[in-house]
Amino acid sequence: MDHPDALIIFAKYPDPNHTKTRLSPPLSRVDAANLYTNFLKDTLEMARRLSRVDLFLAYTPPQAESFFTDLAPDMVCFPQTGNDLGERMHRAIGHILQSGFKRALLIGSDLPHLQEDAILAGLNALQDGADVVLGPCEDGGYYLVGVTEPHPEIFSLPMSNPYVLARTRQRIDQLGLRLKLLPENFDVDTCSDLLQLENTLHIHGAIPAPHTRAWLAGKNLRRQSG
Repeated sequence: MDHPDALIIFAKYPDPNHTKTRLSPPLSRVDAANLYTNFLKDTLEMARRLSRVDLFLAYTPPQAESFFTDLAPDMVCFPQTGNDLGERMHRAIGHILQSGFKRALLIGSDLPHLQEDAILAGLNALQDGADVVLGPCEDGGYYLVGVTEPHPEIFSLPMSNPYVLARTRQRIDQLGLRLKLLPENFDVDTCSDLLQLENTLHIHGAIPAPHTRAWLAGKNLRRQSG
């Protein structure tokens, strides 16, 4: 452990039958899986630009270990465990905090436009006294969660629906925990999200995302989605 702060990147193996299937159509399932691989690569590169955190990659399924250790040999990779997304998130965060870290943030790998300032803002909020930090998503979920202690109750909720953020905030309030909200962002699940991403990268040239940019450059998404 080199730092008191840890960043956990949640990732899944890019199986065309199970990865970003809501992007198909208009993308083929193979294209959707390849696009997600580029999202993941850009997320890893963003994380590597952070100097004050130790980096972890929590992956699924367990048998995909070699794919992830080859992709991120500089990070500690470990399999996700648990019966649902909330339990897997809680267990990953709990594992890191029990290893001695004071603060743990967890992000997904479908926001290639997410930048270091969001991670640093989350860590600073925890350092300044927040018990929980959340990064709200436009779809009603959240793209980032961070804690200083394990709180299984905030993860024991149905995930992947438009009410996740609201119900999580309610649970945090019931527990009497101090919450800090970060600026709203979006993750990429649907074709409209992908068009929004393309727009965002076009407008904000300072966002690196080189792998995603290169993939998008070879596609005509507006024609495919029309």
